[in-house]
Amino acid sequence: MNRIDSPFRYARPVSAFLALFVVLLLPLAAATAQTTTVRSVEVPLRGGQLTDGDVRLLENETPALSLPATVDRVVYLVFGSNEPNLNDSLRSYAENDDRSLLSGSEDKFAPGSLIVAVGMDPRRVGVACGDDVCNAINFYASGRMDGILDEMRVPLRQSGDPNIAAALLAGARAAGDTTVVAEEKEESGVSGWWIFGGIGSAAAAVTAGSLIWALRNRRRRMREHYDHVVENYARVASQLDSINVRAHSLSSPLADDALRRDWEDVRTRFLAIDTTVQRLSGIGDEVDDRELARRWREITEAYETVRQMENAEANIDEFFRMEHGDGAVRRRHLTEMHEDLTEARTRVSDDGLRDDLAEIDARVLALRDTPDAPAFMDSYARIITDYRIIIEAVRKREFDDVEPDDDNPAPRIWDDSWRPGYGYSGFVPFMTVNSWHESATGSAAVSSGTTTGYSSGGFSGGAASGGW
Repeated sequence: MNRIDSPFRYARPVSAFLALFVVLLLPLAAATAQTTTVRSVEVPLRGGQLTDGDVRLLENETPALSLPATVDRVVYLVFGSNEPNLNDSLRSYAENDDRSLLSGSEDKFAPGSLIVAVGMDPRRVGVACGDDVCNAINFYASGRMDGILDEMRVPLRQSGDPNIAAALLAGARAAGDTTVVAEEKEESGVSGWWIFGGIGSAAAAVTAGSLIWALRNRRRRMREHYDHVVENYARVASQLDSINVRAHSLSSPLADDALRRDWEDVRTRFLAIDTTVQRLSGIGDEVDDRELARRWREITEAYETVRQMENAEANIDEFFRMEHGDGAVRRRHLTEMHEDLTEARTRVSDDGLRDDLAEIDARVLALRDTPDAPAFMDSYARIITDYRIIIEAVRKREFDDVEPDDDNPAPRIWDDSWRPGYGYSGFVPFMTVNSWHESATGSAAVSSGTTTGYSSGGFSGGAASGGW
């Protein structure tokens, strides 16, 4: 018996050892697999705000965030100038600058992607994600979008000078933490306790760090604005006569008195800053930060005026090319109008208005097929006129909470969102009226005014944005 049993006398200890090994090894293996998840961290757009140190901070801190395994790519974007609906800028960046951020069907954001963005002009925050990531972070749950955006707003508002890098990192962190929801912060006060705890333990360090960062950021931004004025004013000024000639040579019906007044407005303001720019240029390239800070009002005025003139120059050139038969320009603007009409038809509830919109859309597509038509500009102007009448009916019947006024300004020739025909007989596209409506209803219903849609159709990527 002893000889027969001997081969098995270690079976029980070995089994116990193997069981213990499995119990210890499996969690270790799982943890190892989790910690070896590789995801890229990209900062392709700094918007004149992020320093090299900010970028290193994002690249170093992001891998340590608790994010779902589905996230294999975190992209941080800072827009120096952006659309009022930041979702449109995110979509435009993906479509025009980095198509790898689009899904295979190109109507959503790419799987595995988490995009966190800050817009500077106007001030906006936003988060977008591929479908798999949106599901993994519970993006569409009640309060999640508002909660994420609220976390981003804290470092943008706390010191009077926005901490862009901290806001981006806060957005990514909040996206990975599914407990971050707006209702919890308002009702349970979790974030409040965290803030009070932070104040109690490290108030001095946070305050000192914020002040130092704010000072450095303000100096950096002021120097960038100063450099932009010094480097670009002379070029634009040297071209001003030719831009003026081109502006006055516009001869289609769309070049009405309102457009000419806008041009004279921005031109007059540009000429008026000549003395200011000469004075700024005279302080030299080696000017120190203190001198720039002393002249911040002059620098800010000059910078904004130069930027507006640059936009006006680009818009007048686009209009000129459209009038003179550039087929690519004509097709592009008709495609934008088609997308605007498509979005209007999906949002408008009145059947009669939808039929009117469909009729206008058919004319748009027909004209797009004949961009070299001799009477193209006249046909385009008639479409704008008829579309304006329908948009006005939509506004009165369904969006009676908005009026074109100082709070809802139509794009002007110096705005980068202006297009040929905007402002003609008071025309604004549906996407603009809808943006006014969303702002009005959002401010009444939700304090953050979070926007989840896009100004034109054909795209349904998960995104949320709002002001800060």
